[in-house]
Amino acid sequence: MRRRLDPLLSDLRLAATWDMVVNLIGNRIDHHAGHSGYDQLARYLADRMPVRTLADYMSPLIGDWAWWWIAHRSGPWVARRSGMEWYETYSLSLEMAAAARFVSGRNAVYHYLYGENTYRYLGGLSRIGRRRNNKIVCSYHQPPEILDRILHFRAMLDRLDAVIVVASNQVSYFESVLGSDRVFLIPHGVDTDFYHPPVRLQSDDIRCLFVGKWLRDFKTLHGVARNLAVTDPAVRFTIITDPVHATMFKDQPNVTVLSLISDAALLEAYHTSDLLLLPLEDCTANGALLDGLACGLPVVATDIGGIRDYIDDSCGFLTPAQDVESMSRAIRTLASSPELRATMSQSSRNRALSHDWRRIVNRFVDVYEGLLN
Repeated sequence: MRRRLDPLLSDLRLAATWDMVVNLIGNRIDHHAGHSGYDQLARYLADRMPVRTLADYMSPLIGDWAWWWIAHRSGPWVARRSGMEWYETYSLSLEMAAAARFVSGRNAVYHYLYGENTYRYLGGLSRIGRRRNNKIVCSYHQPPEILDRILHFRAMLDRLDAVIVVASNQVSYFESVLGSDRVFLIPHGVDTDFYHPPVRLQSDDIRCLFVGKWLRDFKTLHGVARNLAVTDPAVRFTIITDPVHATMFKDQPNVTVLSLISDAALLEAYHTSDLLLLPLEDCTANGALLDGLACGLPVVATDIGGIRDYIDDSCGFLTPAQDVESMSRAIRTLASSPELRATMSQSSRNRALSHDWRRIVNRFVDVYEGLLN
């Protein structure tokens, strides 16, 4: 029991020690690699100010199996009652833990890392929070079309002190509710120490790497692989995705499919590839894009959503949506020019360095301090 209570006791000691604390509210996305994902912010922010990560406070008390049973049985009911498609029992427990501290503490920021699936009810306490100089901040990651579908109660947004978005295509959506003074565009960061360029070895094959599943255009990806299997058999594809989407490529002779791999295997895939291929249905920030840039990979991606916030013509090719031939042509261009790949590789790395978490975290600190002062 003492082991289960240790996180809570540590949390209370932290609150007693500091006048100002940043509370990070959120869950880790299961398919994110260990050195990727927005929750990496906690690692870098802790070097600048006191940080308290509000994980699930009910689970340590009642046990993992009991918590799993509660979440499994009540999850659909919680989602229906909240009116939010992605809001779950886990989300509710996080907000309960945050609320207990929100009404009793002072001079703190409560930052939801993934507003789409965790923020719903804390804004109802905003009047109490303002009297105690507590501020509510939400980060949102989805493009406007998805936000329209999942955020049914837009009035709850107006109770936020600030919204942080990760791409320019989200700005007008939130400004229409909150005004421009409460919306902040802060790009997603990347761990440029873990994701770094390799010592490249010469190979007769050109290796294209695809990573991910969310908002990926698998139909176009399949078309590009099939096209180049006929015209350029020396171009090979490594596709890292979930097992469901992996079945689409089981009969492709020029494709290797990987699923559920380790961080070390993922890094090796980046290091043994010549370019990153990202056909997309939509996007804001994209973790695979940033990881690939940090590894010095030229990029061929769909020109859609907020992609141009993270890449320009110096480090890759942007092609029209669902255009198999344009994407195939861009790959052929890179495959035929080692010099162009080398130039774009350096530009990719430089681009990633501008998104290093150690630089990006300063912009979060500016927002927090501006709210509390």
